[in-house]
Amino acid sequence: MPNELAGLGISPGTLQRAVQVTATCLEAPVNAIRDALVAAPVAHADETGRRVNSNLYWLHILSTDRLTACFPHPKRGAEALDASGLLAPFAGVLVHDHGSACQRYPC
Repeated sequence: MPNELAGLGISPGTLQRAVQVTATCLEAPVNAIRDALVAAPVAHADETGRRVNSNLYWLHILSTDRLTACFPHPKRGAEALDASGLLAPFAGVLVHDHGSACQRYPC
């Protein structure tokens, strides 16, 4: 419950607005991280399953030694990787678990 932390009631509208403002503030840094990952000479791709409201989602990750981008998707394979938009433009060396979805890309 929103009031458990400070004992104050917070309206759903207040929480929604806070999320919107935060998302707007993070848009530029998130895009800069994604652009730097796509331009990296070497990156690592992986995924791990997580439950979201009792449904299995996959947390897909593209990372270097200094940067990480994570994106959730209800699927594990090519559809999810295409939705991330990170691997199609990536031209470096991709370290991954040899899954067939990653092999579709020209990196």
